[in-house]
Amino acid sequence: DLLIERISALKQQGYTIVLDDFLFGDNIDVLVHLADIIKLGSNFTIQQFLTREAFRKRWDADDPLYLHEFFYAIMQGYDAFALNTDVQVGGTDQLFNIVTAGRKIMTAMNAKPNIGVIMSILPGTDGVVKMSKSLGNSLLVHEVLKRVRGIELRWYLGSAHYRSMLEFSFEALDESAVAFRRIESFLKRAQETVGEISSVISDDFAALMNDDLAVPQALALISEWLRTGNTALAAG
Repeated sequence: DLLIERISALKQQGYTIVLDDFLFGDNIDVLVHLADIIKLGSNFTIQQFLTREAFRKRWDADDPLYLHEFFYAIMQGYDAFALNTDVQVGGTDQLFNIVTAGRKIMTAMNAKPNIGVIMSILPGTDGVVKMSKSLGNSLLVHEVLKRVRGIELRWYLGSAHYRSMLEFSFEALDESAVAFRRIESFLKRAQETVGEISSVISDDFAALMNDDLAVPQALALISEWLRTGNTALAAG
């Protein structure tokens, strides 16, 4: 009760409280009551947890399986219920937590089970192991933005169609950022030469953007205009 009281006081001061990846709210005090956690656990069997490939492999290899690992899935499932989520998105490694644990707890709590959207695991910067902050192979946006500006990052991300995979590398990001700066440099020199420049969206550019968001082709068109513009400036 003291823990709830202290956390509630912090919330009133405008703080957002996170307990081991779970958002604390007035309606999820139950997570700090052991008896209620045990009651949630009664909805599951050990056999259900062993359907998880990672658990099954460790079980078969006689490697330790710790109790708190089971309760993590249960607490994540309750978190989805407490936040009244309609859709929960996660990687294939979250299949059990989202589809089995989350939906089962919602049913047990007389709530409508949400929709689970499971996506492929995103590979890390090594291109092999799954992206994970703990493994040190993840890309954090705020860290990338220490290297390039936001607009330069957007230019780089536009180099691949949204339906295609972007093979990320810092070298390619740096090259893309330099290419964008060339555009800025050209616009500055052009303005100094001809005066104020008005913004006009060409029909060709609009057609590419309207064609299933063909951003890479639209950016290539801008690069072509840049070459033409630089030639014109050089010729006076």
